[in-house]
Amino acid sequence: MIFSIERPYTLLFLLFLIPTVLYTSLKFNKILKALGKRNTTRLRFAFISRTIFRALAFVFIILALSGISIGTDSIPIQKSGNSIAFVIDISYSMQTRDCPQNMTRLEAVCDYAEELLNKLENTPVSVTLAKGNGILALPVTEDYEAIKALLESLSPSLMTSAGSNLGSGIETAINSFPSQSASKPIIWLFTDGEETDDTLLASLNDAVKYGIPVCIIGFGSERESEILAGDNKTKVKTALRSDKIEKTISSVKKKNSTVQHSQNQVFYIDASQMGSAKTLLSMLEAKNNSSITSYETKPIPRHTLFTLLAIICFLLSFGFGEFSSSFFNQKNKMALSLSIIFLLTGCSSYLSQSKEMLEGRLNWNKKDYPKATANFLNVTNHAKENSLPELYDYAVFALASTYLSQDQSEAALLRYSQLTPSCPENIKAAVFYNKGIIAHQNGNYKEATELFKESLLIDSANIDAKINLELSLNELEVQSKKAEQGISPVSIEKNESALQEAIYSVIRENEKQQWKNQEQPQQTSEYDY
Repeated sequence: MIFSIERPYTLLFLLFLIPTVLYTSLKFNKILKALGKRNTTRLRFAFISRTIFRALAFVFIILALSGISIGTDSIPIQKSGNSIAFVIDISYSMQTRDCPQNMTRLEAVCDYAEELLNKLENTPVSVTLAKGNGILALPVTEDYEAIKALLESLSPSLMTSAGSNLGSGIETAINSFPSQSASKPIIWLFTDGEETDDTLLASLNDAVKYGIPVCIIGFGSERESEILAGDNKTKVKTALRSDKIEKTISSVKKKNSTVQHSQNQVFYIDASQMGSAKTLLSMLEAKNNSSITSYETKPIPRHTLFTLLAIICFLLSFGFGEFSSSFFNQKNKMALSLSIIFLLTGCSSYLSQSKEMLEGRLNWNKKDYPKATANFLNVTNHAKENSLPELYDYAVFALASTYLSQDQSEAALLRYSQLTPSCPENIKAAVFYNKGIIAHQNGNYKEATELFKESLLIDSANIDAKINLELSLNELEVQSKKAEQGISPVSIEKNESALQEAIYSVIRENEKQQWKNQEQPQQTSEYDY
């Protein structure tokens, strides 16, 4: 179980509890001395009970402020686009020359990976090297030339650690994906299946848990070959362990049979098969055309629980402090216990969903859209499972608005279509308004006009809808004028008159010049003569 404290310095305030309790106890002892020999049993009980519960309330408030998190939870994140992690096995078994054209397995991997890079377009790729441990050689990048330069220099001597730990390579690849990325992570493992630590199964289970597809691409011949181990002394036999890989994949699918889409998360491809690279790329295109839900692990904050416990202890301090000990007979104890149980069960669920919606709104304001999507998805699923239509409508609307903020118009429209027919009027008005925005951005000004009108019929005070309605009407008028100009006939008579005027102007100019030429010689002849 993971335990963490976000603000540990707040725990120092617990030190104030000691002098406060001591001071209160001294004051109470003075009161008892002043009372003399009177019966103070009820007074002692009230003081001790009240002090204990208020001290506990103070402790719980400080724990809530410190930001204690206990345990972890998997948060669903909807992603689109692709981000690929190349995990390359560079153990000494990959130096075996049993690939076509007498290439080593590692050389074949480099050629194969380079051909894949040539087919990828604007897809971020990272490279992880797996030997004794997984090392992130290149973080997520679109600089394919840097990746190709790394592929040319791959060798078992790049890493001094011994053995082949494929599981560590996959774990490193999982952690290499940026947590705030909106692209879908995919792992391609290039290996011969030889491993010394048997960690592949556990890492594949982790990948399925996080919703990350893994494709294992096998290299080499299934006939065993003898090579030297890393010490250059020990001779070992190696081959492509396809049977072992497929058995591991079957175990993963069997263990995660209840997980949605787990059967398509892990698969194996033999690199020597015709069209294997095309199969890989086609799977990539299929995933690119649809959004998937992956999972991110985050600690579970417990400040809500501690705040609730503080409130309960504070209320109990009044109950035990104001009433006598005889008040808490067996019947009243039972009633008090039932009320506390109701408070813990009923309110905790309500507070939890309210907190989740509030966190989603805060993340949306901070433009942390992946986290906001996760918050609204959780509330949506909870409301759907517990038949809470109003909460469901608000969560779905918030989720669609988050998609719209990320320019994912199609996903937003899909979510809007999932709203219940009886959703609140303010949500209906906002949906018409947002749909109008989408239509306006797509150039459908007529549709945008109708949608803004629908929004104003529900909420006539929406100034933004009125402004956007005017803008859409103006754009619609501009479009109609352009269409009229495009079909207006050309005036032949006008063109002919203009042409005739130009010809007459040239003729008049020539005549004028001709008269000048006739007059000029007479003047010069007089002077000459």
